[in-house]
Amino acid sequence: MLTRRKALRLSTLGFLALASLGAPDRAEAAPLSLGGVSSYLQAFTQAEARFEQLNPDGTTSTGKIQIHRPGRMRFDYDAPTNILVIAASGSVNVFDERGRSEPTVYPLRHTSLSILLERNIDLTRAGGVVGVREVSGLTVVHLQDARDPRLGQLHLIFERNPVRLHGWVLVDDMGKSTRITLKDMRKDVDIPASAFHVERRQRAGAVTHQR
Repeated sequence: MLTRRKALRLSTLGFLALASLGAPDRAEAAPLSLGGVSSYLQAFTQAEARFEQLNPDGTTSTGKIQIHRPGRMRFDYDAPTNILVIAASGSVNVFDERGRSEPTVYPLRHTSLSILLERNIDLTRAGGVVGVREVSGLTVVHLQDARDPRLGQLHLIFERNPVRLHGWVLVDDMGKSTRITLKDMRKDVDIPASAFHVERRQRAGAVTHQR
């Protein structure tokens, strides 16, 4: 079972994410273009999916993710992890045991995944793109914060035919990787704004586990 200290680290400074995808095969097709990937990400504002998280210590966690661009994301971890992470209003809020304690708060700009929540996504002009490759039929876009490389690296993973966000890997400042794989993603769903209301959860002193 993850300790609170481990869960906070996996959910914040890392804010989630590459065990290894391996080396690209010489016979692989050309990767998706940055323009095509950008258009796909820009095309939806709301999405939700189940996720599986492979942690650096080899353990796995599961849960539900909700994305509401721009600026909002929510991770509901299944038991026994019992962690809730809400990104909203420029901050990442980590609630231990479904909000039975005050959240630990981090600036959203200090997490690599903030790029997914930007209002306008154009990877062709983003200074942080350091490479694109095709691995086992998946396109992997490697990103690093150009302003502060110490924040780690983000590897966005995409499927093709049709284009779909498969998941990502986040390599933290210690070189440890966490991989998220998305399953059963639904785009343009109607996610209520209340799912991202951090202050309401603090006042209530508890958080309902959504599925």
